[in-house]
Amino acid sequence: MYCLQGRYISVLHMGSASTNRLHYLDAARGIAAMMVLMGHYLSWKFEHHTGIKFLSVLINENDAVSFFFVLSGFVLAYPFLAMDKKMDIGKFYVNRVFRLYPGFLVAFLVNFVYSMRHEMNGSSWSNVFLHSYKNFWQELFLIRGYSEHFLPGWTLGIEMAASFLIPFLILAVRYNKRLANWLIPAIFLANLVIGSLMVHFALGIWVAANFDYISGPAFKTSFIYKYRIPLVLVSAVLFSLRKIDKISHFGPFFKTFSDYTRIDFFIYSGIASFLFLIWCIHFRGVQRILESRILLFYGKISYGIYLVHWVVVRYIYDHWDYLNQLLGGSEQKTFILLFLALIAVSTVGATLIYHWVEMPFMRWGKKIAGRMKATVEI
Repeated sequence: MYCLQGRYISVLHMGSASTNRLHYLDAARGIAAMMVLMGHYLSWKFEHHTGIKFLSVLINENDAVSFFFVLSGFVLAYPFLAMDKKMDIGKFYVNRVFRLYPGFLVAFLVNFVYSMRHEMNGSSWSNVFLHSYKNFWQELFLIRGYSEHFLPGWTLGIEMAASFLIPFLILAVRYNKRLANWLIPAIFLANLVIGSLMVHFALGIWVAANFDYISGPAFKTSFIYKYRIPLVLVSAVLFSLRKIDKISHFGPFFKTFSDYTRIDFFIYSGIASFLFLIWCIHFRGVQRILESRILLFYGKISYGIYLVHWVVVRYIYDHWDYLNQLLGGSEQKTFILLFLALIAVSTVGATLIYHWVEMPFMRWGKKIAGRMKATVEI
């Protein structure tokens, strides 16, 4: 263990002396990405099957994105709130765009070409570029949540928009860390007007602001630690509340309450994700599990998994009848074999995107940011 300004950082958690990267959280992101992959595959054709409904309670692809957002809030704030690094806002924006956009661009274009394969010819492509046929430009630039062709795009739009707001939230918390306690209810009230998902990023920022406390021995006196066992069970229910509702509807009161308060399923899964993140940071036993090689590998390529899997799932179900006949006509056998193929193809594709798109563009972004003049420093 190293002591750095009163903070104890495990060597196992350090990617390098310069980054102090928490690799076990990459692995947690990888698990969430695989949940999205499995959930989309299970629910596309078979979501009405009783067994799939119950399985989806455990593999909740819809609300795995809540964990992405909470984790993003933490990861973006951690260097500046827990490690006291300086932030240059302009350089932060450049690095963030180069981190998120290139991978999305590749996956979106491949998916768009695949979607339009039956109706596009030379003149049609001019309509795409000149007249934004099928909202091409809106979806390409992540405008107003368009995701007509590439479903994961709506979350990337939120990530990008939140990334431009987060420096100002970090600035507030750097001024006074107790402001993190006020940001969450303030953004939650704003949820009544502008939507709920910024709450997730604020929860992640709160965890970053309190990282020393959560990772240290004093946390054992907290309410969350004292009641950790019942809270684990509550969190599991909150995280999968959407899927439980599909099995047994909660009734009109729940819907009315949600309509008036704007407390939707994402709020519940965001709270659960917030608690999951705290437990990942505090409990070394959880970290040891997450630091297994296979989970760390999928954590490294998790963004590519999230992007690539959608195109593969679409192809499988667009050609389901043909593939089922090709594999012998047994739907159960086809389901298993294609699921394994989905994992294999997505893994290969994500690995290629990681090495050929993500890493080169991240390095390019850092190089551009390094040559920029200082903008506004926090």
